[in-house]
Amino acid sequence: MAEVGDDNKRAALIVAQKSVLLEVMFILSFPCATATNQLSIKYIFTAKAYILQNENSIPDLI
Repeated sequence: MAEVGDDNKRAALIVAQKSVLLEVMFILSFPCATATNQLSIKYIFTAKAYILQNENSIPDLI
């Protein structure tokens, strides 16, 4: 039997994934690939990988 918060956690995961994707698209829309942008992209993909690996234990803060 599913817990009450499962749907909320699933929704939070979807929102987190979509916002990560939008942020990557926003950074990639700039023609200049500066070091800052490259670091940002690395950080965002690392965050997305963390979210995907830990989708069953999403913090309540999200």
